[in-house]
Amino acid sequence: MNLNLEAIAAISQKHVPLFGLAALRASGLAITAPMFAHYALPRSVRNWLMLSMVFALYPTMNIVMPTGVALPLVIAQELAIGILMGFVAGTVVLVGTYAGRLAGVQMGFGMASVVDPAQGEEGAQLDRLQSLIMLVVFVSLGGHLVMIGALHKSYLLAPIGTPIAPVDLIDGFLTLMFGMFRSALEIAAPFLVTTMLVEVGLGILARSAPQINIMNVGFGVRIFVGLIVIVVFLPVYVLIASHYVETIPGHLSSLIQALGEN
Repeated sequence: MNLNLEAIAAISQKHVPLFGLAALRASGLAITAPMFAHYALPRSVRNWLMLSMVFALYPTMNIVMPTGVALPLVIAQELAIGILMGFVAGTVVLVGTYAGRLAGVQMGFGMASVVDPAQGEEGAQLDRLQSLIMLVVFVSLGGHLVMIGALHKSYLLAPIGTPIAPVDLIDGFLTLMFGMFRSALEIAAPFLVTTMLVEVGLGILARSAPQINIMNVGFGVRIFVGLIVIVVFLPVYVLIASHYVETIPGHLSSLIQALGEN
């Protein structure tokens, strides 16, 4: 009995700290990753989900306790790696948010802002709608499974205690940001072009019939035309969203390889 207790104590002393460090990386992923960081997912469920994921992946990690590195630095690095991975995947939601914001301002929805609990900031309803569509496309294409696979791959290529060199990540970060803003602009382009044509038409109407209150008329016309554009261009929106989601595995692989080369 004493031998069994001693064996359990020895195993615990070896694996519990490693498991805790591995769980920190998964926790960082849960802070910024889409779906896992969504406000609708209770915090307790999120925590148990991350612990279960690490528990399932732990036997295949083949990790050792880092030596020669201060423990607080290792903790900070593991959280940072997880947050970076989650941010890369989380740009899916940001694309929808920025596209909805661009379109919403042109349609006049910016005057009716509400607090979005997912982002912790004010935004129009169109921002939230388009970000939710991006999230649905992300999950339907298996993006959540891609994140789990990337987390497992990161433990193999960038073991616990791997130092982070931010300089090596700049090129990948700039490429990711360029692709994110380009996709957001592509999604918002139909709204921008349509509202520009509406503004031209309202300007002509204002010159031909000055007695009409163009501001009141234009507000309703912009919203009505914008809603029609949403329905008509929804398939195109989903196609652009799918194309962007398909680039996420490549960005995650590039990030993990850059971390592993340090």
